[in-house]
Amino acid sequence: MEKLIRRNGKPKIYIPEQVNRPVGPSCEKLSREIGAIVRQFAPVRVNGWTEIPETEKNVLNERVLARVDIEWDLKHVKDCVNEMMSDRY
Repeated sequence: MEKLIRRNGKPKIYIPEQVNRPVGPSCEKLSREIGAIVRQFAPVRVNGWTEIPETEKNVLNERVLARVDIEWDLKHVKDCVNEMMSDRY
């Protein structure tokens, strides 16, 4: 994905509120990036996603935002990304 970002910029990800899932040609990129970020950077010293402190979740969110172009100011988008991270944890 590094080459893709350097060549074309960050992929734009759309998450319509009524669907609450990524849609469009780049939707699978979000899933792959979230999976990779959670596997590499999420703390393993806790029993579940809900036990991870918000400060650490915010760091993971920042990593996602550095890799994709997403409308982070929308609540349903934050909720969807958080749910995807939780599922992959």
